[in-house]
Amino acid sequence: ETDVDCGGGLCDGCLDGEMCAAGTDCEGGGCEGGLCVSCVDGVLNQDESDIDCGGVTCLGCVTGDLCGVATDCTSAICSMGTCNAPGCGDGVVNGVETDLDCGGGSCLGCSTGLMCVLPRDCEDGVCTGGTCTAPTCADGVFNGIETDIDCGGSSACGRCMDGRLCPNGPSDCISPLCTSGRCGDVRGHLVMIGHDYFATTPSADQVLGNAVLLAPETGILDVVIYDQYADRGATGEVVHVEEAITREMTAASRTVRFTRLTDSSMLAAVLTSAMDVFIIAEQESGGSAPFPTIATAWESTLRGFLGAGGVIITTNFADDGWQLVDRPMLVEIGSMVTGSGTLSVLPAASTHPLAVGVTPYTGPNGTRAYGAVMVGGAISITPIIANTSGHTVVWAALF
Repeated sequence: ETDVDCGGGLCDGCLDGEMCAAGTDCEGGGCEGGLCVSCVDGVLNQDESDIDCGGVTCLGCVTGDLCGVATDCTSAICSMGTCNAPGCGDGVVNGVETDLDCGGGSCLGCSTGLMCVLPRDCEDGVCTGGTCTAPTCADGVFNGIETDIDCGGSSACGRCMDGRLCPNGPSDCISPLCTSGRCGDVRGHLVMIGHDYFATTPSADQVLGNAVLLAPETGILDVVIYDQYADRGATGEVVHVEEAITREMTAASRTVRFTRLTDSSMLAAVLTSAMDVFIIAEQESGGSAPFPTIATAWESTLRGFLGAGGVIITTNFADDGWQLVDRPMLVEIGSMVTGSGTLSVLPAASTHPLAVGVTPYTGPNGTRAYGAVMVGGAISITPIIANTSGHTVVWAALF
């Protein structure tokens, strides 16, 4: 057995979250990091009715997800192949519905021609004059048969710009390239910041915000923060990182959504293709952390994330945490030296996206500079910000 009364060659398969050694130990057939993960793998598989929900093994699907039978839905209401909310299938306009069994934020969106108050009341996200209207190529909404907002697909809309989704391949794009589901030659970025965010400055915030905005996503930015050995207190590093990013995204009129990763063994299950940015926050209790072991286990997952256009950011304090990206398939860091003093953008990097809006600022206590950085699995590495001694505190690697 790999867990209590399950797994191995004789017992039934284990459920999600239980221990396993191989996929055959799991009822759902997926084993990641020693845990069964079929219902959290971001893939429509087994007997699921929608991704990671429905069927016999996984939890029920929420409103709007696909279903085949009522038991696929948490609400036990499967209406025309889609899960609906409780009270939304009774054939009466009631509750907060804006039309018959639709709208109001709880039920499914209403179809074209039905009544609405807000865009969310409509299945296509467009409410004009109190009526749900058909999708157009200029409504600013990802709807209809578009592959991204107002572009792509077999619709009459124009082709999509670089960075937009292209599930059908290059035919969705202006560019002749569709790389890992994104138009253009989408590249991943690894940004190493040699200071923490326990106490921040506007320019330090700007560097972090610029790094997040390297992600090709044009809608909501999904950010995963690894905090297993970080300060998770109310005034600690992780909260300050989230606050700094939120400030910068608000200034850029962008929306961000955070997910915390507290167990290193769950990286593959959490860092799916739906995520845009992975942040390794300064790991202040890292003295006892098995960083080399974690780094080895993470290497292929992080490389795959970068290869699909993802962004990885590390923050650092007194040598804690950078070891998690010090791998041959990522970058190889030769040494760490003191990086204190005034930090400024290097002249050669003045036009780099990370340098936008960054003015000289004082490196926080514990700032470290990265020395003898080698390309590893990257295409190139670029020094961005250095202290007055010429030691590079912020590096950017392109994948």
